Amino acid sequence: MLATILHPYEVERFQLRHLKKLLKKTNDLNFNPRPDAGHFFPTSSGKAALCLALQDLFDSGKLNSKNDNILVPQWLDYWTYYIVQPYAFPVIEPTGETKAMLVSHQYGFPQDMDALIAFADKRDLTVIEDCTQAIDGLDNRKSINTIGNYAIFSFSNFFPCIMGGGLWVQDPEAIARIQKRMAGDHNKFLQAWSICLNLYFEIRPTQNRRILGSGYAICAQHPRMNKSLGRLVSYDMMNGAIEKRKKNWECIRESLSGLEILDDLEPDVVPFAVPAKIYEKHHKDVLKDLIKLGIKTNFLNFDAGRNMLLPELEKRLVLPIHQGLKNSEILLIADTIKNIQYTGLSAWRR
Repeated sequence: MLATILHPYEVERFQLRHLKKLLKKTNDLNFNPRPDAGHFFPTSSGKAALCLALQDLFDSGKLNSKNDNILVPQWLDYWTYYIVQPYAFPVIEPTGETKAMLVSHQYGFPQDMDALIAFADKRDLTVIEDCTQAIDGLDNRKSINTIGNYAIFSFSNFFPCIMGGGLWVQDPEAIARIQKRMAGDHNKFLQAWSICLNLYFEIRPTQNRRILGSGYAICAQHPRMNKSLGRLVSYDMMNGAIEKRKKNWECIRESLSGLEILDDLEPDVVPFAVPAKIYEKHHKDVLKDLIKLGIKTNFLNFDAGRNMLLPELEKRLVLPIHQGLKNSEILLIADTIKNIQYTGLSAWRR
């Protein structure tokens, strides 16, 4: 049975066992999607980065009260909407009270940023790019995580670091405000509590996630990244984690090329996961066979139109692509899909 799931837990346990050795070999996190412009703030989590961006919209006067609206996509997790609510009311359709929009690059595949930026400019909306599933990629040859006014990252989606994120900011005045805020209150005890909760759920992911939510609820009170966890991110980056994801993405694309399964997905991204098109009549068989292989997956909604204003939601099979997967495992996933999708045969029934 393969240990192949959306997050690289097996890699994470290795990291924890050798933590002291890793930290001696690794420098502090140095990640900036665009070093020539803007500023990057390492944060304790992606949700803490979102809090900082929303707090800055209040500090700048862009948001005046919780009655102001922020436009959000339909496919975010509950806790992201919860994080937004203390600052603004999340809506899925623009209103006269809409002041900002949160654009989420789902599974790492870019939204149509030209269309969305044109819409935002017309209505004078601040754009926050949700890059928690999109650490790298291009949209019309522009880096998807530096097109908006702010970009938020979640490193724990890509690296076995337990917890960590970042905020990229474009405007110099916003940078100065956030630097001042980051230098202020930071509750180390609450951060330690959040790390413990996240670690517990990394080890036992089947436990009640409501307990984990108590850590999300306090993310605004510990904005700074834990230095040791930041070094774990650096260690993985230095050791080719992003390049390995790229190779895994290239491998599964080549294995399924010409079969229309991945034809509408860009090659020059680093995916969090891969939303594959499967004929509806084969959904149950594909899912059953992949679960037998140890693949934790499911059919989830994916915006095939890549426009949160006019979403085209399709049920897609979400496949793992993380650096903990070997090429042989990627090929086994691809072969399992091909055996059912294009021959009607199950690898477990032949």
